[in-house]
Amino acid sequence: MKMNIDIEKLKKIEESCGQFEIGRIMGCGNHNYLRFGYWRSTDIGKLIEILGPSIVVEEDSDYDDDCGWKYSYTLYDRHEWEEIKRKRESKWKSK
Repeated sequence: MKMNIDIEKLKKIEESCGQFEIGRIMGCGNHNYLRFGYWRSTDIGKLIEILGPSIVVEEDSDYDDDCGWKYSYTLYDRHEWEEIKRKRESKWKSK
């Protein structure tokens, strides 16, 4: 699915949450993610509010022995997210 985020939304994210980078997860759908500073956490509620209802934001975290917790925010198209959720739920039920 194609996801569009205009420059005004990107500016609002920077104003509200600070400097960030946009990355891409290679494989598994090639989803975009946002990373703030050096993998710091940010207010996911603000991201959701700025991006609007057509984009789902999922906070991902990973603990690194050298750096502590590292956070990123994966972005999904709302319709694509519903399909991903169904697949995850069916996988969990089958275990």
